[in-house]
Amino acid sequence: MVNLAELQPQTISRDLESKYILLAGQPKIGKTEFCSLVDGALILAFEQGTHALTGVHVQPIDTWSTFKVVIRQLAREDIQKKFKVICIDTVDIAYDLCEKYVCDANHVDSVSEIPYGGGYKLVGDEFKKAFRDITFMPYGIIFTSHLKEKTDTKTGEVIERMPELGTRCGKIVNGMCDII
Repeated sequence: MVNLAELQPQTISRDLESKYILLAGQPKIGKTEFCSLVDGALILAFEQGTHALTGVHVQPIDTWSTFKVVIRQLAREDIQKKFKVICIDTVDIAYDLCEKYVCDANHVDSVSEIPYGGGYKLVGDEFKKAFRDITFMPYGIIFTSHLKEKTDTKTGEVIERMPELGTRCGKIVNGMCDII
């Protein structure tokens, strides 16, 4: 029940629980290793990159359906006592698997084949719902992404570094994150 008269100001803890972070960096710079050092971390490995890490809780994710099973398990009380932070390694691959899931469900090869831009909406809704479900659980989330560099064609100088997220994925993830 909502009772605004009893509403207290929120306090912010210093740990990563209930924080949402996008961690972007060059390949092999240590993003996954950073996640492995976070207390209570569960790494959802959408890509291979955890083989050199020992003593780490890693769940390989090869399909969006597998990820949906994991989300249902994350809602369990015994799992919530075991983990504090969910690491999505890497979020751009997670988005690609979500897109494939929507295509398969609609019997098409590309989301663009779903009329009137409906495929892009379906993918966005599915992707947002999955992560929104996690945000209503007592976990922090660390999204990892590789960086892409844009260089000046004349000088070869790097003029911009951005997470390697597509526009649609980036809009959703950036909107969720407290820290990038």
